[in-house]
Amino acid sequence: MTFRKIDSSLHNRQETWLHDSGSSWVVAYPAVHNRLPVFRAYRAINPVPAGRMPWTIDNKRIGPEDGFLSLEQAMRAVEAFPTN
Repeated sequence: MTFRKIDSSLHNRQETWLHDSGSSWVVAYPAVHNRLPVFRAYRAINPVPAGRMPWTIDNKRIGPEDGFLSLEQAMRAVEAFPTN
């Protein structure tokens, strides 16, 4: 898979993996209350302007609303989705 973990200060101090396309990413959400930790995948709706990160423009979640239980599942969902 073609992802790189980015500096957490770039994305709300959460663990984030940016896809090499530059338009999709995965975020780790820690366990809260009775909820298990999850990974959510996202993609930019439009091409990402030079110098911007994809979460700074309109985007949509990839996969289920509750997210994925593993990083690998979320990354596979991003890989299966066409890039901009």
